[in-house]
Amino acid sequence: MVHAKDPPAHYLTKLRTYLDPKASRSHRKRKMVGESTSTQVLRDLEISLRTNHIEWVKEFLDDENQGLDALIDYLSFRLAMMRHEQRILEAKSESDEGLTTKETAANSSYGSNETNHKIVPNGFMRPGLGDMLDSPSIK
Repeated sequence: MVHAKDPPAHYLTKLRTYLDPKASRSHRKRKMVGESTSTQVLRDLEISLRTNHIEWVKEFLDDENQGLDALIDYLSFRLAMMRHEQRILEAKSESDEGLTTKETAANSSYGSNETNHKIVPNGFMRPGLGDMLDSPSIK
């Protein structure tokens, strides 16, 4: 009879550790996960679910391990995180596009009278260094 490399609890413990926000601060939990990434744990779990005997799969799904629930929780968490990261990137992209548009407009409108204004990261315009040197408050 072929024996499974690791019991279902091994994979579930790792997945639940990835869900635990305190795990990154806990030396014991980081040691438990080791060098394996969540992607590698999911790959190994997939292989185990496909290749181990049916009793292993039943143990993974039983009331004690609740493997399906843990897997759904982990995948839902990752999906929510990916969507959140995507929204942040989209907002940053829109913000950068807005700054580029303002900078283009500022350069075209201020370039004609030879005043050199710059758009700083907060979206406000400031005079160029040449204009500031002519200012009475700088002298």
